Amino acid sequence: MYIPEYFRLDEDEAALRLVRQFPFGTMVTAAPQPEVSHVPFLIERDADGRFVLLSHFARKNTQCDILQDEPQVVVSFVSPSTYGSPSWYTTSPRAPTWFYAAAVFTGTLRPIAEHDALKQLIVRSCDEMEPAGSGWNVRDVDAYLERLLPAIIGFRIEVSAVRTIFRLAQHNGAEDREGVRAGLAKGDLQAKGVAALMDAYVPMPMPAPE
Repeated sequence: MYIPEYFRLDEDEAALRLVRQFPFGTMVTAAPQPEVSHVPFLIERDADGRFVLLSHFARKNTQCDILQDEPQVVVSFVSPSTYGSPSWYTTSPRAPTWFYAAAVFTGTLRPIAEHDALKQLIVRSCDEMEPAGSGWNVRDVDAYLERLLPAIIGFRIEVSAVRTIFRLAQHNGAEDREGVRAGLAKGDLQAKGVAALMDAYVPMPMPAPE
């Protein structure tokens, strides 16, 4: 993935925050042919501090066929994104651009097929993703969950590398960043989502020159 130096943010905590905020990822495998799945993920660290991604999908999913091979995979998480207008900047000339943040994980895919481990994964997923105060609890529908489990397989990805890109106008001067932020605030839900990302991540420490 091409990442200009001024958009690079190699901070594990930034990747962790982004995935927890936007957990719906795109998982890509290459062999024996390219396949893609869009699924929500949990993220955690193992005993050595390395990232682990966890999710599940239907056993009819074509990627299920390669789980036992423990292939290498890439998973991408992307924030809200939006067009950036040259009219938002105080300096000129400027080109249109696109604002977004992304975290890309590479790792080894391993199945979670054993009944208790799979059930624990599903229950944990519901606990973490169910809106607070909804009143619904997966434990209240245990018999229904048991009927669903044979059609589901879980998996974990032991992450070997993570890359992040935060294209949020941080390489610009303060006045230009303020102009971009104001333009985003007047936009649609995607634009407002990017404005919230700027509030959370900009200004951010830039990496030291190599």
